[in-house]
Amino acid sequence: QIKAHSRYGVEDFFEDLRTVMRRVGCDGEKITFIFDESNVLSSGFLEAMNALLASGEVPGLFESGDEYNALMNACRDSAARDGVIL
Repeated sequence: QIKAHSRYGVEDFFEDLRTVMRRVGCDGEKITFIFDESNVLSSGFLEAMNALLASGEVPGLFESGDEYNALMNACRDSAARDGVIL
């Protein structure tokens, strides 16, 4: 569960989403992401969650090409270790 505080902003939320997605996608962890109305500090939070639920991705979450490529390589490595062909 995220721990929202007075200085917690959209970038902090995006970083938490990136961390969760890396842990699930690359490390194979089974995670429940708890997000309730007390965590909604801006409309950006709702927009990101709506996009994630509707399409499975959050536009701009992995903005840097290098960051995205590193994530894809880590996922490929994890899939290869698990015997999954991509």
